[in-house]
Amino acid sequence: MQAGNVLTLGKLMLGPRDKHTGLTNATLADNAIEEGFAPDGYPTSREWSAAITMRRMCEEGLYFLTSYERWVCDDENVKVVCAEVFSDVPAAIKWLLVPYIRGSVIAAEHAQGSGRHATKEVAALSIEMLDAIEAHFSDGRMFLTG
Repeated sequence: MQAGNVLTLGKLMLGPRDKHTGLTNATLADNAIEEGFAPDGYPTSREWSAAITMRRMCEEGLYFLTSYERWVCDDENVKVVCAEVFSDVPAAIKWLLVPYIRGSVIAAEHAQGSGRHATKEVAALSIEMLDAIEAHFSDGRMFLTG
């Protein structure tokens, strides 16, 4: 991978710009740092591990926990999501589409593990993750700035 243009916002690295797509991406930023395209001493190993952990927690954990809240835990949440997401979909198609999507999400939740917990346990896991994110940022730290 070429270094390309490493974009920064203050000290927060957004990622190298991909020469083919022109897009930035957290994974491309990870690759650039691993290949030595970051300023000397930035990020420290502690900052790097915190950033990786936080990103994985947000990408993996919170994604499935919020999907569970939206699609699995109760019918009222599904109605709210469907009213927002499928507002332009004809009723006949929505009648077929929503149960299919909900079934797919329930199967994915079960395969991932979140769907094997009771609703109260999933809520507790969500709160635990949000509390961890809040604790990390409560002293004014940015993602990769220590």
